[in-house]
Amino acid sequence: MTSTTERHSLSGVDTTTTTARQFINGKLVGSKKESTSTSPTDGSFLGRYADADEEQAREAVAAARTAFANTDWSRDRRLRHLVLNGIADAIERRTDELVSLLARENGKVLGEAGFELSLTVPKLRYYAALALSQIEDRTVTVAVAGDESLAISTSAYAARAGVRSVSLVEASVGNHTRDAIEAVGGRAVGVHDASGRWSLLADAERSLGWR
Repeated sequence: MTSTTERHSLSGVDTTTTTARQFINGKLVGSKKESTSTSPTDGSFLGRYADADEEQAREAVAAARTAFANTDWSRDRRLRHLVLNGIADAIERRTDELVSLLARENGKVLGEAGFELSLTVPKLRYYAALALSQIEDRTVTVAVAGDESLAISTSAYAARAGVRSVSLVEASVGNHTRDAIEAVGGRAVGVHDASGRWSLLADAERSLGWR
């Protein structure tokens, strides 16, 4: 029979007694408030976590901006390549564990949780490869498939690197997403349906040199 500690163990960490903390400015820190995580499926206890407030959110954003502006992270392509691939490697090593945790935390079936996690590693590998690419005087294109944050983050990254970016989004995507893409320096192009993204991207690669 599985004990309570074993059921709530994550890589040797007993989540029944350990509170998950925030990672801000390179340090694990607690919060003024702690909350309990329970499974929406059966209400079972999963663990406790530091429940950040607005002040901590602002601290995290400020730390990220400082790191981007004042360290090698935004300029050292090889460093970003190694870190992003390292995160992907770590996720792959713990796939079964993370799928189980995701399913319990969100009330998902294992297949759905596994599919969701399977989207993460390719994105990390993509950005790791992009970090080493010589992309000057090119246009980076992303075809959005229900992940609006990917289009926005790619646009912001490309703008910082001085590279043009175009995000292919379905016409049904709200104006707030288009506005966010353009606010960070990208361009949003609407397509009528999901399949239209790929044909437009293929044509642009051949005729305009988009990548």
